[in-house]
Amino acid sequence: MQRQQKIMTKSGIDRLLSKSTLKNDKINQVRTDDVVNHIYSSFDYSKFRLILGNRDVKRTKVIKLRDEIKQNNRISSYPIIVNSNFQIIDGQHRFVALVELGLEICYVVDNTFDIKGIAKSNTMPDKWKSDNYLSAYRQLGIEDYETFANFRETYDTNFTVTLVLFHGKFTGGLYRDFAEGKFKATNLKRAIKWITEVQDFKKYIQDIHKDRHFVRAILNCFVHPDYNHKRMISKMKLRGHLMTKSISRMDYLRQLEAIYNWHAPEDKKVRFF
Repeated sequence: MQRQQKIMTKSGIDRLLSKSTLKNDKINQVRTDDVVNHIYSSFDYSKFRLILGNRDVKRTKVIKLRDEIKQNNRISSYPIIVNSNFQIIDGQHRFVALVELGLEICYVVDNTFDIKGIAKSNTMPDKWKSDNYLSAYRQLGIEDYETFANFRETYDTNFTVTLVLFHGKFTGGLYRDFAEGKFKATNLKRAIKWITEVQDFKKYIQDIHKDRHFVRAILNCFVHPDYNHKRMISKMKLRGHLMTKSISRMDYLRQLEAIYNWHAPEDKKVRFF
């Protein structure tokens, strides 16, 4: 049944968000509300299927859920979501835990999801992680994500550093776009050039060159019109041992600028920030 949208006032919203003592005494009111979906149950485990592109099942999570269900089985209040082909959209860990316990599977049917919809629905904390999205889109055969994974493996870079190398700078939307399947590896040649130059620092500053804040700082230097990489590396040979690990891009920029300008005449000094 379609009902007219009701716009709530501030006092109405405050009343809606107010808390009350847990009670279960309004069953008649529940019965008058609209039914928008049905919860089904089945012991036929064989008809359910996991979906290619969904994240991998983690044994540690299955074991934890299994223990929780043993102590307090409320699984009917948390049904899994499947499509009409019984492919599991949400709740694959619950499904495995219930199968291992020999309990019935409670589920609802929703045919509105595709694999990108599944990924988007899991962008909340304690849901999908960066590697889950990467794995999902690789399984779907999206070449940009395969390129991203190969780059990480080849150059031993972490997720954030790889993302920044491809985009050229860090912005708040990078993770969201990656999770929504919008990542593009169009700047692969530039990323390879930059990571090669970043790795030139390795022998002088050890693992600092892998730090995401350092990479963001050195990219600021790379794009500066007066930056000379040979000059920077020659100064690193002499002063790199003085560089300290930091938790901010700006601090790394200050250190890089000081090393780059060491013993340089005034007219040859460069400001990077």
